[in-house]
Amino acid sequence: MLTLFVQGMKGLQVLRNFPQKFHPLIKEVKIGMDKKIVNDYSNEIRSFCKNNSIVFSISNVSNSFDSEYAIAIGWQRLIKYSKKQFLIVFHDSILPRLRGFNPLVTCLLNGDREIGVTALFASEEYDKGNIIDCEVVEIKYPIKVEKAIAQVSKCYATLANKLIQSIADKKEIIGKVQNEKDATYSLWRDDEDYIINWRDDATYISRFIDAVGFPYKGARTYIGNKLITILDAEPQPDVTIENRLEGKVIFKIANEPVIVCGTGLLKIKEAIDDSGEKVDFSKNFRIRFK
Repeated sequence: MLTLFVQGMKGLQVLRNFPQKFHPLIKEVKIGMDKKIVNDYSNEIRSFCKNNSIVFSISNVSNSFDSEYAIAIGWQRLIKYSKKQFLIVFHDSILPRLRGFNPLVTCLLNGDREIGVTALFASEEYDKGNIIDCEVVEIKYPIKVEKAIAQVSKCYATLANKLIQSIADKKEIIGKVQNEKDATYSLWRDDEDYIINWRDDATYISRFIDAVGFPYKGARTYIGNKLITILDAEPQPDVTIENRLEGKVIFKIANEPVIVCGTGLLKIKEAIDDSGEKVDFSKNFRIRFK
């Protein structure tokens, strides 16, 4: 029997692509919730389980399981298990690179051309366990994080089905030791990390806006004391500015402000205020973003 710890779009995608013939293998689906993002897909996962007569529970604390195997997908909390049990963790990076937190966002910020997911055995130190398998997909920029999650979710589904087939066939699942020389880490993110740094390069800021958009809170900036969220932006060719000051509007193109960045310029195509209303840039030219 198998316990699934699932959270987010990736967890939902795995369940939706889980062959129905293997539903009897599932002892329980434990559903995680994340109030820090706009949609954690917990309602959709719950509905799927109900519609398919799969036992489920909502869990936001440290967990244990009593099946032989458990697979954690998008899970963000500790899971307790014994030496006689097997806990397999799905991590959305190509390990050993980008161990840790929000690796997909870090990949997009770096402009990586490949994203993926790694299945590994759980270990005491996070993301250091032996690697079982990996699925990789190529991406092209610009790309919104929602689309990137959808693409990597397909990798999750493919990888999960391969593992579940092995469990159903009672095959031994073997992992390979990671090369520590290739290991890198990705730090956790909080509310401060959603604020745009206008001293950065315009292309990087554009990737940043795309990388922290829905289902995350979105890239934010201030106009005076007013906090706004930028939903869409586009880099523009740089010009020579004798008194360069990052964050100031230099041009307007069809009422869309063009902002001076550390290097390059960035046109704001869509932004909303805290109430969700579209920001109207038509009335003022002298706007300073900070």
